[in-house]
Amino acid sequence: MEFIFNPEIEEIAGLMSRVWEPPSWFYDVQTLDFYLGSKTNRVFSLGAYHKKALVGYLAYITQPAYFGELHRSIYSTFWTVDPKSSFRGMGLKLHQHMLTKVDINDYDSFLTVVDTNSTAQREILIIQNRVIKKYEQYKNYETYARDYGWLYTTPEILNRHVKEIRHGETEKVENINTSVVREIIVKCGNQVLQNVFTIEVLGDAFDKRVARVTCIYKKNGENIGIISGKMIKTVGIKIHPTLVVDLLIIDTMSEEEINEFIPSMGVYLATAGIGKIMIPSLGYYKEQPLLNAGFFRAKEKQTLYGFTKRPEMKKHSETAIYLDVF
Repeated sequence: MEFIFNPEIEEIAGLMSRVWEPPSWFYDVQTLDFYLGSKTNRVFSLGAYHKKALVGYLAYITQPAYFGELHRSIYSTFWTVDPKSSFRGMGLKLHQHMLTKVDINDYDSFLTVVDTNSTAQREILIIQNRVIKKYEQYKNYETYARDYGWLYTTPEILNRHVKEIRHGETEKVENINTSVVREIIVKCGNQVLQNVFTIEVLGDAFDKRVARVTCIYKKNGENIGIISGKMIKTVGIKIHPTLVVDLLIIDTMSEEEINEFIPSMGVYLATAGIGKIMIPSLGYYKEQPLLNAGFFRAKEKQTLYGFTKRPEMKKHSETAIYLDVF
């Protein structure tokens, strides 16, 4: 087996499409290029090859994370191992080889996300623990774990909640200027989003390599709310796009305005062919107004797990945090 950094994106997409079983996310070449070709985050990309074929893959991606204050974090993701490969312990070897190039000590925290009730994915955590605790410089790192869920809905459900009364105006914005988004964040967003979404981070998030849907809410000519997300394909019985919301600001809006804004997106999302809308429950927004406006709590949960050299991070196991979990 041979380990090679920076394998071709076409090879990575091919491995994932072979290995990831539905229901799962579908990462095509363009979507992977968005994540692995980030302009502001540093990406470490590693492939395991057997007879010149890619049989295993792992990426470490640096990104800002908010746990009471901004952290420099490194995010372990896209771990994929071909089950038909005869090599045992490939996942362990991928991490070991990656750590010859990446010094976690340069970052505040090392994070990953797994499905909470998945035995197979729990193995990922066990392997990462075994690898990292072998290194002397990481022995004083503390572990961090937080379960979180998702809110979800569909355009059809949102359409059933549309109100006749008009308090403001919802507008779907194509190619929105990131300076406008930043203005809404500074004026109406909470401290979490103001810290995370700098103009540089927004430039990366709104990169056109991944389709994005953005709706803003205006009242008296002023922008007072925004919901924006990436369109990521999911594989079930068929492939359909899901809107994964990574920016939501409704903090300064009244309940009546929220009840108008959120459902009014339904018509825009339906015309875009979106099957589902999902928002991670990380505590940086009020959930009850969304539940009132047509969202539901998903049964599935995920675990944000990692190591940190900043003990105060553990205080934020229940408070508002932010990490792009995609």
